[in-house]
Amino acid sequence: LQVASVSRALEGTVSGVQASASSGQPGTDAEIRIRGIGSINASSAPLYVVDGVPFDGSVNAINPDDIASMTVLKDAASAALYGSRGANGVIMVTTKRGNKEGGTKVSYSGSVSLAHRARKMDTMNAQEWCDAFMIGLENENKWQGKNWSLNRADWFNDSNFFDASGNPLYDTNWQDEATRTAVSHNHQLNIQQAGKNSSMGAFLNYTDQQGIVNNTYNKRINAKLAYDANPTKWLSTAVNVLVNHTWGRYTPEDGGGQEARRTMIEMVPWMPIRDKDGKYTTSTSSSIGDVLGFEGMSNPVMILDMQKRMRYNTQVFGNAALTFHLAEGLDLKTQLGLDHHNS
Repeated sequence: LQVASVSRALEGTVSGVQASASSGQPGTDAEIRIRGIGSINASSAPLYVVDGVPFDGSVNAINPDDIASMTVLKDAASAALYGSRGANGVIMVTTKRGNKEGGTKVSYSGSVSLAHRARKMDTMNAQEWCDAFMIGLENENKWQGKNWSLNRADWFNDSNFFDASGNPLYDTNWQDEATRTAVSHNHQLNIQQAGKNSSMGAFLNYTDQQGIVNNTYNKRINAKLAYDANPTKWLSTAVNVLVNHTWGRYTPEDGGGQEARRTMIEMVPWMPIRDKDGKYTTSTSSSIGDVLGFEGMSNPVMILDMQKRMRYNTQVFGNAALTFHLAEGLDLKTQLGLDHHNS
């Protein structure tokens, strides 16, 4: 199974590291905690160091297929090199580079994955909804002294949605209509070369991750170039550049309001997705909406089709290093890092 992000790759793989995801929405990060929660207001996220350079922004900008290894520094002593920034632990990421075996190596890997809703809430169908409404009237007549009519045709009298006896003409499961089987795919092309005194690695990735909620997705393009050379016996050079661009469509998951996460549970099941005129149904589509006291609401299919909420992020990350071999076992390394992102 293709892992779509670095943070998700850490879930359940390293002892003592807590990795949890509060959302299944494509493109979201898993929350990583190495040394617990050490602050009320400040971040408790670990520091990521990529090829020796501290990495700001979302670590999910890094393509998992570009990673050669990851090391988690948990204790304070090993993370002390990074000062206060390493107080929550450090995750060292080493990315792939040129072909160490010599010659040129070209490789491709790809994957396709399917995701489906694990389960759904047990909500009433159209007939059950109408039956429950009538039971409510019976109880009010019995216990509150009301005198409501118990003829359902007197209540459900909108011929667009009910027959002459007051039985529903439609039965919509909004959870089924607002979700789908998500198809995701990933493509990775690697070109790695090595000569006598230098090596080069070029890596290109495209990831298209669909969400199980209609019209949600996250797409990512990664390009990475690594170049290493040993011009003399006393000097080694290394250059590494990574460019990432992600874009995605999402639906809100917090709060109430007109959000599909809420309306796919609360929208009445006896309304179809569209009325006989082809218009999306809402709580005002039926003449009995005011009589039954409906709260204003749009159906989730309409929300997911009409509300286009997008995220965009571009990040450029790189470093250049010179390593001077002063004596056997003694090196001096100078390094310059670049980390720029725009959301």
